[in-house]
Amino acid sequence: MKLFFILTLFILSCCSARDITLNTGITEITFGSGGGFTGATTIYTLKADGKLYEGENLLKSLENKSTLAIFKEGKGLLKYSFNEIGNMNSFIEINSGKSTNRIVWPYGTNQIDSRVISLYSKLNQLTK
Repeated sequence: MKLFFILTLFILSCCSARDITLNTGITEITFGSGGGFTGATTIYTLKADGKLYEGENLLKSLENKSTLAIFKEGKGLLKYSFNEIGNMNSFIEINSGKSTNRIVWPYGTNQIDSRVISLYSKLNQLTK
């Protein structure tokens, strides 16, 4: 009985990343910022399995519910287009497996959709 419970739990956890991708169409969201004098860029990636990476390093694992909520917000931006470069920039890349939508904006712009700023803020909070 104990083995059955463990096996069931394992199967559910394996399927959840696939379910999130099926529900939203998104496989991962990459985000970050950079530019300026040094040109250095900080890059984070949230995968459908809830794992959040800074570059290649695993920062943390999120609950499926949190990952799904973030990916649902990202789904609303799959077709949104904004690519304005400045000295210091922020970006979000939403990968659907078939295509990637990259949204880039300079610090301080007021021309970008507020949904992008909201999603970016939520993603950044995850890194703390």
